[in-house]
Amino acid sequence: MELEAGAVILAGGFDLLDRKDTAHPHWFDSPHVLTNLALERYLSATGPTRGVLHPHGLNAPPRRIVFAQCVGSRDPVHGVPYCSGYCCAAALKQIQLTAALPHVEHITLCAMDVRAHGRDCEPFFRRVQAMDKVRLIHGRVADIVPLETHGGVEVLASHGGVPWRTEADLVVLAMGMRPSREALRIAKVLGLQTDPFGFVRIKEHHTVHTSRDGVYACGAFMGPKSIPSSVQEACAAAIAAAARLTVRPEKGLRDKPASPPPEAVPDEDTEDPDRIPTRAASDTPLRIGVFVCRCGTNIAGVIDTAELVRWVKSLPDVAYRDRKPFFLFHGRHRPHGPDHPRKAAEPGRRRRLFAPESSSRLSGRLGQGGARPRVCPHGQHSGAMFLGASGPA
Repeated sequence: MELEAGAVILAGGFDLLDRKDTAHPHWFDSPHVLTNLALERYLSATGPTRGVLHPHGLNAPPRRIVFAQCVGSRDPVHGVPYCSGYCCAAALKQIQLTAALPHVEHITLCAMDVRAHGRDCEPFFRRVQAMDKVRLIHGRVADIVPLETHGGVEVLASHGGVPWRTEADLVVLAMGMRPSREALRIAKVLGLQTDPFGFVRIKEHHTVHTSRDGVYACGAFMGPKSIPSSVQEACAAAIAAAARLTVRPEKGLRDKPASPPPEAVPDEDTEDPDRIPTRAASDTPLRIGVFVCRCGTNIAGVIDTAELVRWVKSLPDVAYRDRKPFFLFHGRHRPHGPDHPRKAAEPGRRRRLFAPESSSRLSGRLGQGGARPRVCPHGQHSGAMFLGASGPA
């Protein structure tokens, strides 16, 4: 298939190094060893254990966790010689999340050096380092030995040049990053210049321009990148592509007339079901259901959700309130379950459901289960969405 395009943006992503790119491939045979990507799935409310850290093969949730950095990275013999960039920041985030779990008692970070570059990353590293459950070992993990007596593994490393060892229930390997196979294929088809590691080369004094005019790259297509850096470069690539496609008046084409601004909607109650009414649409009192999602540290780590529910109870017209862990995630994946907002809308035909949450994308998916999202007028400040119950009050 051939396509004609005025500009091309390449965002091919990356592949993690696998066991063949490490000095100790036998580590991956133990159920007590996970990659950082696998841990991310276990910590996610949409993961295999719905946010409960209990990997398959472990008799109980882990109490002692070791994070092993630079597995395959900065290793020119077995893996790649460069720093993968994202691993330290990802480990700090995962340490903060696992430290909030009640069954976790000790967390050890084994790293030659923690490269917390970027805005606010260094203060974040200092906050994580100061946690009671966390300790930092300045050295790379040398070996992971299974314990035959009572399960678990023994981690061997060095701390300041001195041999060091500890027992752990779970070891998390920070795997290095390399260009994806698809990215390498696309770069070859387009005839782009690449560096010795397979990442696309960028023109000198440019940020997203490749060696071919009209072709732009961003994110891990150009090298190891974190998510914030990838997002910034994606915006830059989109702007560069848009500038290339912009029609100039000197080309002999007239500019299109600007579209008239949308008419303002008067602030009054109508029969439109997609509006948030300022008062009940009938003589029946407005009945409001409030749901507070206690999703780990995203919300509960910032505010006291129990106190919030008690305060909501004192507000007028509130007929129902509830507080559940990962409420919106479970509602999305179980649209007909007992915890879905649609079920709470049926008794008494509540007019509005209110669910403060951390992602409008998730609440939008809730509409598939019978509750349609309405953007809160103050949502930009509160991170909230209105979920309107179907049917009149």
